[in-house]
Amino acid sequence: MAATLAATTRSATCMSTWRGWSPPGRARWTSSSAPSRPVAGPCAWWCMTRSCCVGAPRGAAARRVVRGLLHAGLLGERGVGPRVERQAEAPVDKVLADLPGLPKGLQLEPPDCSSFLTQQHDDSSSTSTYLDLLLQQCQGLEVADHVLINFFYELQTEEAEYMAPRWAARTVGPTLPSAYLDNRMPDDSSYSFSLHAPMATECKAWLANRSARSVVYVSFGSIAAPGPDQLAEMAQGLYNSGKAFLWVVRGSETSKLPESFISKMKESEERGLIVAWSSQLEVLAHPAVGCFVTHCGWNSTMEGLGIGVPMVAMPQWSDQLINAKYIEDVWRVGVRARPDVEGVVSKDEVERCVRQVMDGENSKEYMENAINWKEKTKRAMSEGGSSDRNIIEFLGKFGWN
Repeated sequence: MAATLAATTRSATCMSTWRGWSPPGRARWTSSSAPSRPVAGPCAWWCMTRSCCVGAPRGAAARRVVRGLLHAGLLGERGVGPRVERQAEAPVDKVLADLPGLPKGLQLEPPDCSSFLTQQHDDSSSTSTYLDLLLQQCQGLEVADHVLINFFYELQTEEAEYMAPRWAARTVGPTLPSAYLDNRMPDDSSYSFSLHAPMATECKAWLANRSARSVVYVSFGSIAAPGPDQLAEMAQGLYNSGKAFLWVVRGSETSKLPESFISKMKESEERGLIVAWSSQLEVLAHPAVGCFVTHCGWNSTMEGLGIGVPMVAMPQWSDQLINAKYIEDVWRVGVRARPDVEGVVSKDEVERCVRQVMDGENSKEYMENAINWKEKTKRAMSEGGSSDRNIIEFLGKFGWN
């Protein structure tokens, strides 16, 4: 059941919305053809408003950026954030000291929180627009009949217990393809879509010649765009680590790579392979991969945990910063790379982090923890697991057994 809903959820179209936009045909939704059980993704927050689906029960609000949503409203209530006046009267450090829904003993610092929430922004900037979209995602939670969250109870117990009585929230994740979880749907091995054409054949051929857990896989997702300085430091740090690496650099970003590095790679392809895109799930699941250098987007984070790969966290923005905090200090499946005062992670820091995860004094612990989380992920989505039970209970409320 869980695998079926996960596959269905991934196939659903999620409509995005911006300020002042009204969904087409909303007036007609008051007729007999009105949607009976709307399920909204985080960007379609308007589906959960009372004026949107008159007479239709708000069946579920699918939520992904859990801690970002959880704390965006709380920080605002406590006088912190770029949309809050008199910010100086509510120091960020003090407010972060007792935020609810966090693991016991976890202390957040400003660098662990989204810059959307802790910095001022020009109202005309793209960052300001993203902030507004993030805050809008909190709208409607209090009127939604059910809120489905893409993680599993054992992964974030405190957050799950905090949200459950407030927003009728239940954990139903992770929504990874079944082939990488319980395998109850063996043919469900992908998300059924890709923003870029994968280069699976080239990656598979290169990985096939590598020994177990010897390769560092590097990817920063489909949006993050590190500057030339950062890519140059990353390139040199990876090379200096002495580890073989598979690095995904989007076509629009390859011009930022130093020419000297590109020439060096052409002469020694056994050291590394640079591709424009890859089938990330397949790569992470390959036995040759022993480390995942990631921007810590929620999907990538869940994939790393679900497949059981230790990580080097290099967050860029949004919820990625607190995801990195959890990777290092809560789940303990890797380390977080620290940037310098200019916001650039140096080549020495890249090398240090890669070596620490691959063969440092704590590397065995990171691997054991990663495997442990992989098994917990499978149990949650398998028959009788926490997410499986929540999905069955949710469907049962609508007579779907």
